[in-house]
Amino acid sequence: TSATGLIKLSGADRVTIDGSLAAGTDRSLTITNSGAGPIIWIATNATSGANNNTIKNCNLTGPGAFAGQGIIAGSGATLGNPAEFPNSNNTIQNNAIKSVQNAAFISGNAITLDQNWLVTENEVGSATVAEKLSFRGFLIGNAGNFTISRNVISGVSSSTSSSATMSGIQVANAIDGGSITGNRIGDIRQNNTAGWGSNGILLGASTTVSNVTISNNFISDIASQGFADVTALDNGYGIMITSGGGYRIVANSVLLNSNQVAAGGITAALNIAAAVTTPASIELRDNILASTQTIGTRYGVIDSSTAGAAIFSTIDHNDYFAQNVGFLTAAQATLADWQTATGQDASSLAVDPLFVTVPAPADLHLQGTSPMLDAGIALAAVTVDFDNDPRP
Repeated sequence: TSATGLIKLSGADRVTIDGSLAAGTDRSLTITNSGAGPIIWIATNATSGANNNTIKNCNLTGPGAFAGQGIIAGSGATLGNPAEFPNSNNTIQNNAIKSVQNAAFISGNAITLDQNWLVTENEVGSATVAEKLSFRGFLIGNAGNFTISRNVISGVSSSTSSSATMSGIQVANAIDGGSITGNRIGDIRQNNTAGWGSNGILLGASTTVSNVTISNNFISDIASQGFADVTALDNGYGIMITSGGGYRIVANSVLLNSNQVAAGGITAALNIAAAVTTPASIELRDNILASTQTIGTRYGVIDSSTAGAAIFSTIDHNDYFAQNVGFLTAAQATLADWQTATGQDASSLAVDPLFVTVPAPADLHLQGTSPMLDAGIALAAVTVDFDNDPRP
């Protein structure tokens, strides 16, 4: 129960922790750490990383009360620091993780990046207040060729004194290839009344050619208290890009459907910060970027990047359903305004996408009469939809 962790894989390879009693997907093993440290620590030792390990089919429970960690991967000397050697080819699959700060925090080697992390089919957070996560679902940094797929992240909620940004999934530091696909993210809250940030997905790589695909994600029910600014530190956003580039954002459905408190708050389904500077570093196609909030100023997209419209390599076939379609130098209230400002987006729409249900928890499948059915364009990078059915 100490800060060194309940279970530590110190440079260990080919270890499997499997909670199934039937070689299946039942979660019949519960591992609980009532202390401040991680439940499982995947760590380097003095000579090597920990590789080819699997943690699956477990219930991983921390102490709650805004303390404890789920799975931490990185340095073996200092908890939470980058790995001294790569920890590669590790899998976190079909676990239920709750009552911790981070469900999984993966900090790879800054020079020789971790490779081939697979984080899939996990359920993290909880509808029960005492069991929610109090910082993030997953963070991955200094990594290449990672996959974060088909997870349910629901229930990330800060203390009222926290100034930390709450995130469903966060990408950080050096990145060289990866995918974030088919995840359902919701119930993310920053509760400090001073106004701090929250988001479904936070893209903050230090690399400008990160080659990350963000696709087929359902993101909804993200909110903070609200503040009259548009940085990651302030309001609730569906997808927040704070740095880096090389992001392919395609075929996602984002709905901001829970009001913030402060009338002066500014929200967006997608927010691109001023520190994003590399032209043609974001592809934005086949997305639904929607807001049904009624308080504050609401946008489909905020582009504060220094590159302006040139930040987009391609932007088209999206739906912007919000009070304002976008912000680019100034508010662009209508689709025609936005098309003029970007010089692209000729095939996009600004209509109600007709999701199956809008209140939290939202079902972001489309009704049979949705104008967005078959309104996209075929993409080689995304051949199936959220339910793994072939895209037409």
